[in-house]
Amino acid sequence: MDSILLKRFTTALSKKRLDTLVREMKIEGYSQLATYEAFSEFHRLWDAKPHQEDEQDHLLDIMDRICGWCSDKEKIFSEPLTNDAIAAAREQRRWNLEQLPEGWFYATPEESASLWKELQKELPKGHVLFHKRIQVMAHRHGATDDILCHHLDEPNRYTVVHLTWSMKTEINERFPTIEMDGSFHDFINYEKKSGWNEYKPTSGW
Repeated sequence: MDSILLKRFTTALSKKRLDTLVREMKIEGYSQLATYEAFSEFHRLWDAKPHQEDEQDHLLDIMDRICGWCSDKEKIFSEPLTNDAIAAAREQRRWNLEQLPEGWFYATPEESASLWKELQKELPKGHVLFHKRIQVMAHRHGATDDILCHHLDEPNRYTVVHLTWSMKTEINERFPTIEMDGSFHDFINYEKKSGWNEYKPTSGW
């Protein structure tokens, strides 16, 4: 977690306004899972230091609300986030990380949100990804024009997008360009054939 996000968490917790922070993160493009993971990381950092019990109650209460482990009125996201879903997503992330071709790197929550926000700006009506629920999973090293998106409603579908960085909605529905759309295996094969890098899976975290 970078220092800016850590400061936002610390300030929100001290003011008992973590619910406001969650809503801000949603606007910034954080998915439900990415939001929960950011809160989990903050909880690990914060729990290692002296703290007050009422702060812990507030933090854990908000994490329950993110997951939907509360009344319908208190839910922040419409769908529940189960323990199985969290564990499966973490396992999938580990597997994907180990298999990412050389030159690709998993996006941090901050990078993912920033790249997702730019993508949403660029997408015109009629584009393949318009109104699709996706999460930016990875980007090419030194070239954040190329991003790997994971489809939340189609877990086995991934799309490589070449952003224009126009910071505005494109007129032509062919832009931003779709470089690859298919399974994760299709992505690996695309990289092998594209000539960007000699394919070498990373060894792990």
